[in-house]
Amino acid sequence: MSDIISGICFLCVKDQEILGTITIDGEHIRRLFVLPKWQHFGCGTFLLRFAEKEIPAFGNAVRVDSSAPAEKFYERNGYALKRECCADFFGEQVQWKIYEKKLGGAE
Repeated sequence: MSDIISGICFLCVKDQEILGTITIDGEHIRRLFVLPKWQHFGCGTFLLRFAEKEIPAFGNAVRVDSSAPAEKFYERNGYALKRECCADFFGEQVQWKIYEKKLGGAE
């Protein structure tokens, strides 16, 4: 809720139905989610491109934490693996990967 109030959460809407959402926190995409029935129709790519246009004000790269199912999506969109992470959450090992994409020809 605080992301909505802060104005960093954005929606993809069609015919008054929310298809997906993205949260931009500085140069980091915190959440990109598309409802399963709307996946593979371009909504995720639309949200990602929107975020990439908003982020240059904060830095020269976009970073995103990726779940395993989303890895290929980010790779197809020009993101490269930056780091693999692992943490213990309430006794369970959780793994994720951080992907990064340089913006505006940055090295």
